[in-house]
Amino acid sequence: MLHLAKGIVVTKPDQDEIIWTTVYHGNAPSDYIWCLVTYKNCEGYPISHVDHFAEKENALKYMQEVEPEVPLISLNGRAPEILMSISEFNLWKKSNEFEDYDFKKVFSKEPNNPKELIAQSPGQFRGIR
Repeated sequence: MLHLAKGIVVTKPDQDEIIWTTVYHGNAPSDYIWCLVTYKNCEGYPISHVDHFAEKENALKYMQEVEPEVPLISLNGRAPEILMSISEFNLWKKSNEFEDYDFKKVFSKEPNNPKELIAQSPGQFRGIR
């Protein structure tokens, strides 16, 4: 399950082995980047990984390329053998009443500015594209 949101990336001097990404579901700082967050489609929607982009257009293009490849519960967690175009995939989502990620279902109370904090090692961090 993919979700596009604004975010920031920081490293902390005392934690140089960790790269922190804050994904904002509300108001983001003015120096934000775009984060394409992959959530596991199970209870609590844990984050699988996050890709970082300087431009929204690049994030959307990447999302359209990879979303039809996402493993599906209906296929026992495997990706489809025959990939659909993004148009076909969007029609499939609609016809199967597939819901996109909704942060309001994850946060028990709606805070003023909901956000998620993701820690990654340098090996997990793919850089900003």
